[in-house]
Amino acid sequence: MATERFEEVDFIRGLAVLLMIAYHAIFDLNIFGLLDLRIGAPPLEVFADATAGTFFSVVGISLYISFSRTNVEGHGANYRLKKYLARGLKLLGWGAIVTAVTYFLFPEMVILFGALHFIGFSVMLGYGTLELTKGWRKLFRLTILASIVIAIFLISEQVQSLQVNNPFFLWLGLAPPEFQSLDYFPLFPWFGLVVAGLVIGELLYPEGLRRLEGLKVQNRGLEFLGRNALIIYFVHQPVLYLAVIITRMLAGKGVSGIL
Repeated sequence: MATERFEEVDFIRGLAVLLMIAYHAIFDLNIFGLLDLRIGAPPLEVFADATAGTFFSVVGISLYISFSRTNVEGHGANYRLKKYLARGLKLLGWGAIVTAVTYFLFPEMVILFGALHFIGFSVMLGYGTLELTKGWRKLFRLTILASIVIAIFLISEQVQSLQVNNPFFLWLGLAPPEFQSLDYFPLFPWFGLVVAGLVIGELLYPEGLRRLEGLKVQNRGLEFLGRNALIIYFVHQPVLYLAVIITRMLAGKGVSGIL
């Protein structure tokens, strides 16, 4: 059970990876003058948010499945604490690398709390949520988790409207007025989608097992993307960047300003 993967989970994650690549391709072509689109407005803004939301919901589903399997296999609380703390810190470490790279390449748009930072925090917070509610009656636990989702979305706007003058609370959603970043996903409201994933996991994969065989979806290409999402996250932007350079050269626009 510990190594079994659900094809549909990899499929959905792979679809999100594909959509991420498509969005970043459009983004790069736009900022380097090969397209003229409003990136921060619908429909592209909705497209980007839906892609990120899919990713983060799958984080919750996968976390629930993994956590449930540790219980079924008889692992204790110390094992779970070490496992998910290590997993979260590892992702935060990868996020720190992203911060360092963007600081040198794009200092005015540096990524201080992007997708990897967010997922790292969410793995640890999600684990804590599951550990806290472990042993509760199923209906009561689902009600509490659903209430957390609703509460996060209800107060997110109020949290983000608070005025701050430093970046210390970026992780919560409190950003200075002039803050700009290439990638920014604070806990409010995005952690609500991770908790929603925990709820979906509880409903569809009780004790880490697939409830309905009808959920099974197979597509080797998307499953491959889903299984290798972290590697692709790091590789796809340099590849897209190189493609933009080649495209500009072919279009006779040169590479001034992007090298």
